[in-house]
Amino acid sequence: MYEIIDNYLKKEDFVKIQKWVLNRDFLWHFVDKPNVTSTDEKQFQFGRVFVQYDNVIVNDVVEYLKIILKPYCKNKNIQVGINRAKINMYINVDNKSRGLGIHQDIEDEKNYKTLLFYLDTNDGCTEFENGERVETVENRALIFDAHLHHQTITQTNSLFRRNININFKEL
Repeated sequence: MYEIIDNYLKKEDFVKIQKWVLNRDFLWHFVDKPNVTSTDEKQFQFGRVFVQYDNVIVNDVVEYLKIILKPYCKNKNIQVGINRAKINMYINVDNKSRGLGIHQDIEDEKNYKTLLFYLDTNDGCTEFENGERVETVENRALIFDAHLHHQTITQTNSLFRRNININFKEL
């Protein structure tokens, strides 16, 4: 159903990604509804879309997306086409864990995968429709079919939870 790869990036590549995201000049956008099934006013996030529906790429992020996808592509000996890529940041607003709404990253296509790359460790997680949960662990990649129903569960033991979400098709 899904694949978990711990210590996904080499240390120097992980540090490069973290420095990029944690830079005080990194631009975040407020998202008042993380997905179409979100219903609570406290279900919000900050984020930034890098690629929107088939390769409209924001130029300053290409090198970082390549770093994140390289281990997967090398291991499978494939190339990929990115459909969508974005970064998510969830803020602990009241020390309550909450689901942000079961959804699919890509609804109508069975050939796309999601790679979630976790940038920090906390008690938040990704939960699948069947109740299985994958913990948020720094430098972990979670790979699954993009049509699988899942949701973000927010964290209670840290202020921020950040991940990079890449939806792609193997070429």
